Amino acid sequence: MQAAIAIAQSQKARSFELRAALSLAKLYRAANRDADAHTVLAPAVEDFPPTQQFPELTEAQALLAALSERDALSRELASREDASERFSAYHSLWGRHLSRGEPAPMREMAELLLRDAAAQTDCPETLIAHHISGCTCLQFGDFAAAHQHFQKTVELYDPTRHGDLANRFGQDSRAAAKILDALTVWVLGRVDDSLRLADRALADAESAGHVATMGHALAYAAFLALFRCNPAAVATYSQAVADIVSRYDFPAYWAGIAVFLQGRAMSRLAEMRGGLAIYREQGRIWLLPEAVLAEAEASAGETEAGLRRLDDALAGLQRTEERLYEAEMYRIRGEILLKRDPANTAAAEQSLQAAIAVAQSQKARSFETRAALSLAKLYHASDRGADAHAVLAPAVEGFPPTQQFPELTEGQALISVLSR
Repeated sequence: MQAAIAIAQSQKARSFELRAALSLAKLYRAANRDADAHTVLAPAVEDFPPTQQFPELTEAQALLAALSERDALSRELASREDASERFSAYHSLWGRHLSRGEPAPMREMAELLLRDAAAQTDCPETLIAHHISGCTCLQFGDFAAAHQHFQKTVELYDPTRHGDLANRFGQDSRAAAKILDALTVWVLGRVDDSLRLADRALADAESAGHVATMGHALAYAAFLALFRCNPAAVATYSQAVADIVSRYDFPAYWAGIAVFLQGRAMSRLAEMRGGLAIYREQGRIWLLPEAVLAEAEASAGETEAGLRRLDDALAGLQRTEERLYEAEMYRIRGEILLKRDPANTAAAEQSLQAAIAVAQSQKARSFETRAALSLAKLYHASDRGADAHAVLAPAVEGFPPTQQFPELTEGQALISVLSR
């Protein structure tokens, strides 16, 4: 059915698209996946020419109305006196808004959950509130605040009080917070701390004995490896995710993530595109993989395709406010522009400067150093040594010592050359 929708969309076959989307939405609803049902059906119904001669349209409109009522029910639950029901409703709504790329209501649900939990006496869901707040901050590129929330989640965790929350909220909060914090502190420049934290997160996930937690930890370990430009580690972790997905009844988008990551590890564009298509077919929006695919396309010689994809992702960022990878998106754009026209460096320089500015505003030391190194190399190649030193020195200075971040070593070597 996902393939049927994709083909119909490519052919602008609205009737076939709506028919297939209705079938898939009904399947999702039967599986209690209302958010996915709404996301796949709404675009097919929107602006469909009014008619009484196409029963699928009437049925689809009725299903959308029912799904909206279900969403309203979740909001009604969020207003109930029973705290447990409210917290579950907040969490469910937050997840739906995250998957749809809806920043304002996503932020609202996270704030409601944290405020409500803080108002309760000795509330176990406070742990969940900090975890969700950390995820929200990470999504919007506020890495320092995300780190604080993840730390608070781990600090509050008590196995005897919180162990069963994994079944209610989908993951063991301690393991989930640790692996996301590993990603966060890597971006903040604490590379060695990040790697140690990732190892502890995977150990916690294994000891939790909760399959979804293990899948989540492995997937984000793979993304951490992707951030580090370590294809061997990406391959190892993504294969582990694929093994879990094949053995257990995970939602389809997990298979898309595994295929995408495996394709990136092996530099196989077809697999990356296929995995991303599976993910998108579930009605989920995530710009980070789009940027990663754009970089891979440009590296494989498909420069124009990569640039178009990246520009589309940057345009989407204005709506979704997904700023986790924003600095890297501008850096990648600068590299692609330089690859397309090495003699015309002005546009590439502007994108790399934007990458540095975004990274500095987010305190994203690793992304800042990577972008500054790219711009310094451009300046150095243009015989602009003073400019190269001026942009690179502040990024390298005070960066925590590590042997696990090659850009730091390369940057320090270039500084030495420029100083001479």
